[in-house]
Amino acid sequence: MKIIHEKLLLMVILISQVVLAGCAEKMDQEVEVIKETVMVPMRDGVRLDTNIFRKNGTSGPMPVLLLRTPYNQEKYEAQAKKIAVAGYIAVMQDSRGRFGSEGEWPHYWDEGPDGFDAVVWIR
Repeated sequence: MKIIHEKLLLMVILISQVVLAGCAEKMDQEVEVIKETVMVPMRDGVRLDTNIFRKNGTSGPMPVLLLRTPYNQEKYEAQAKKIAVAGYIAVMQDSRGRFGSEGEWPHYWDEGPDGFDAVVWIR
């Protein structure tokens, strides 16, 4: 199980690096990024603080990168803006009971179901 988690983490890191590398060229251009804050309901009614970053003027279905964290999503805002400039939608979400999210922090216990609910909501 530990090997699967390590491989998944490595894959996420590699994908992020490819996306951010592609952003470097586009950051030279002056592009407006829109940030929208919403409270996303989970299956039990608890709402999680979620920020959505997208390039101004974009609409319709687009590829999305989701970051869920118990460590305060505001730390990752610069990366989310770079991802949006590259043509993706960046969705950042505080874990249950952390920072702007409702509920109690059960030390990673609800990360699986909440992550699933976040993906369903994005879709």
